[in-house]
Amino acid sequence: MHPAPRIHGFPIPRLLLRHLVAATLTTLVPIGITASGTEGNTVLQPATPGVARLETVGGVPTLVLDGQPFGAMMISRCRASFEQLAEFSKNNFQLYQEQVPLIGQDGSSARALQTAEERITRILKFAPDAYILLRFNTNAPASFLEEHPGELIQFDDGRADHFLGRLPIAGRAPIPTRYPSLASSVWREQTAAAIHRLVRHVETRPYASRIIGYMIGGGATGEWNYWGPQKFDSPDIDIDYSPPMLAAFRRLLRDKYTNEATLRLAWADPRVMLDTAPPPPPPPPERRRMDSGMFYNPRTQRRVMDYYEAYNRAMTDSLLLFARTAKNASAGGRLVGGFNGYLLTTLYLASGHTFGDELIRSPDIDFLAGPPQYKYCGPGDATLDRFTTESMKRHGKLWFREADTKTSFADPWTGSHPRIAPPDLFQTLGMLKREFSEVLCHGNNGWWYPIEPTYFNHPPILDLFARMQTTGRAALRFPRDSDADIAVVADFQSLLYSAPAHSAAISDPAAGPFPALLEGFRVQEISRIGAPVDFIGLDDLLADPSPRYKFVILLNTFALDNARRHLIDTRLRRPGRTLLWMFASGIFNPDPDTNKNPETAGDPKLDTRHMNKLLGHAVEIADGRPFPYELRLSEQGRSAFPSWAPGQKFGHVRRPEIRVDSKARSVSRFTHPVPAYPMRLAAAASTPAIEVLARFPDGAAGLVRTRRQATGAAEYWSGVLVLPAEMLRDMAREAGCHLFTDTSEIVSASRSFLSCHVAVAGERTFRLRRKSDVVDAITGELVARQALTFTASIAAFDTKLYFLGDAAEWHQAAADASNWFQARPKN
Repeated sequence: MHPAPRIHGFPIPRLLLRHLVAATLTTLVPIGITASGTEGNTVLQPATPGVARLETVGGVPTLVLDGQPFGAMMISRCRASFEQLAEFSKNNFQLYQEQVPLIGQDGSSARALQTAEERITRILKFAPDAYILLRFNTNAPASFLEEHPGELIQFDDGRADHFLGRLPIAGRAPIPTRYPSLASSVWREQTAAAIHRLVRHVETRPYASRIIGYMIGGGATGEWNYWGPQKFDSPDIDIDYSPPMLAAFRRLLRDKYTNEATLRLAWADPRVMLDTAPPPPPPPPERRRMDSGMFYNPRTQRRVMDYYEAYNRAMTDSLLLFARTAKNASAGGRLVGGFNGYLLTTLYLASGHTFGDELIRSPDIDFLAGPPQYKYCGPGDATLDRFTTESMKRHGKLWFREADTKTSFADPWTGSHPRIAPPDLFQTLGMLKREFSEVLCHGNNGWWYPIEPTYFNHPPILDLFARMQTTGRAALRFPRDSDADIAVVADFQSLLYSAPAHSAAISDPAAGPFPALLEGFRVQEISRIGAPVDFIGLDDLLADPSPRYKFVILLNTFALDNARRHLIDTRLRRPGRTLLWMFASGIFNPDPDTNKNPETAGDPKLDTRHMNKLLGHAVEIADGRPFPYELRLSEQGRSAFPSWAPGQKFGHVRRPEIRVDSKARSVSRFTHPVPAYPMRLAAAASTPAIEVLARFPDGAAGLVRTRRQATGAAEYWSGVLVLPAEMLRDMAREAGCHLFTDTSEIVSASRSFLSCHVAVAGERTFRLRRKSDVVDAITGELVARQALTFTASIAAFDTKLYFLGDAAEWHQAAADASNWFQARPKN
């Protein structure tokens, strides 16, 4: 008997394999053209052709339906009524997202199919020309939880019922507080069969040609986050100790180490065996403890790291399997994707998204999605996408932003993440324009997501939506790809080297380096450089033989093997390119030592010798007490950073955070204290050829600059997790990057568009890359003609979106787009 096929070491059940083969064989007909037949008492009618795919339009992956490209954005019904969809349709929406709460499994699928049927039919009643992205969740029904207790997530005490329930979104019914293990082959098999049934049902209905694709949800809130980890009834318990997860953990060990001698060496355990290797023991502090300051020690904590690898792969492989099922069942004629890849979060390893970058390499995944961050997202703030969206474009995939933006018509105290609601209509419109402009300037797509029915159905908002829909369609005629000079680089592999952050505070030292570095630094400072940036994964950047960027900010490149180090030397280190290395860059090298020279080889655990070789200068580590992360410029630093006030301290999250207390019904401004972390890295004072630009309070070098002898290019290294936007702008200017503005404004841009969101009213002067006309892309107002610079007055909390190009061509494109919407069938 042949062994079962595997995905990342997880076997595909044979029954499920039969479903996949059947799905392939039964869908070898043109998509949307189905044989007439019967399903129960329902007569199936032939559907008209309909194909959804991604094509490159204007230099970026673009949604194309029946040969027609569509721009941003969609609308999700969510909590809105079906009757409200008629208003959206009148205001230029044609693409909709609809949810089926649970796809159903054996014995309950009829209800799921009926729900899908009813909702799709009602959408088409109110919006006859609608295209629909169908979104469904894969959580198990109550019957599965009762019938398969051994397939459920288990806590370290063997129980499955410590969950407190899902996030309290208003109006949602309570759900069971037990969940299937994401490593369960039984759950996967039954869920994949249910997906196959649902997709095949939809594909044989008369409305099949109106389906864009299938969005597969799972885990907490359908976003493929693990349930919890802060929603347990005790802080001293953790997941997942179920038999399926334990089996998955041991399969990973066997695939990774192949024999017990290798495993014992890696774990520093002379008695461990592949078939009986235990998971990290309770209590949770064993998994959250970081033996190397702010990192795991691979010599003493490899078991914890291997466990989290299995734990995260279970999440990724479940979504990959379900995506393949949906893709096969639709014969490849629909888009398939889901939420994933969140790097703007405070959970990291605990969330299950650590291998999100692998999803975009799958032919079965067309898109990923997610809301922007939920901290620092009010009027005057930036909202950023959570994933490395430039990587998605390089793989021909599309990122959808879920814009669940609160408006002044919303209840500010409800929702799963209480956020500040804008106090008036003007600020509401400014925030909505900000969301749309971010999507357009980054070449992505998205949908408006009304968590409450009161969010959007108001004449001023609908009028703005109609104008932005026209703008989105007109934009399809112009280049929308990035020509940013700045790349911001994140590394998914390095996430495995620090414990899950179980704190909501982005500056909490107990949370490790990632919240401040990946969220606080990006959202607060990088967004305010005054120039557009591309957010890209390290491996995708290194895959480019000759990246165009002049300034590269490397956020969390902590674990670099020999192959990546070689590519950094040969592809990133080029004349005319400036690099900024943040914090513990290269402090781990996963490759085994080869030359055995103790002076240069380093250790597989955290070792500054790995950093020294990467950076070209010595770095020293100190631990044993808390170290405040605060720097002050040196004399050389004052010369290097003229935009930063001499004597002003920096190095941590500094801008106040607006916090909403839904229970107290209050809003407060929280100023983060100076964090004191349990380890500190500093450049060695004895290192020649470095310029010390800033120092810690005790005089240790915390920010330095070097010049590479081979290229003459500047490289910076920072020992703190956050640097001010003003200093980043000075670095970018020195590197020759194009800066649209010299102030800390929230700027995004593509080849044809420029947007700016401001917190303070006043005139802003913008510099353009090339002479062009400047047109307000939403109002159509001509701002400047054949200009290299222009000045505009912008009100506080407003957003401006400008078209850069030929004004006549833009006005024609906008008129054609308006006429196209007017010619649509009316409901």
